[in-house]
Amino acid sequence: MLSNLTVIGAKQFNGEVEGQKFNHTKLLVMLPFPRARATSNIGFDAIDATYGTSDNFKQFEGKKFPLVIEADYEINTKGIEIFEVKIQPQAQPPK
Repeated sequence: MLSNLTVIGAKQFNGEVEGQKFNHTKLLVMLPFPRARATSNIGFDAIDATYGTSDNFKQFEGKKFPLVIEADYEINTKGIEIFEVKIQPQAQPPK
């Protein structure tokens, strides 16, 4: 699925925990609460979305958050998996 997503943060990890190796980038993506939960939740939630290895983190260094990305992703049993990202140009402040 190709869609614009709002990213409010990015984190990466490349190392070992209790003998198990991990190498990933995760994007904290802002999503509206589902309509079905309108009686108990309003506004937005933040969800971790996996985006490949820790190398992908470099794309977000020096960026001002929140930012909008065009993402190729899918929602599956692992959560949200992002496969490709295009960072949208950020609006310049008025002079």
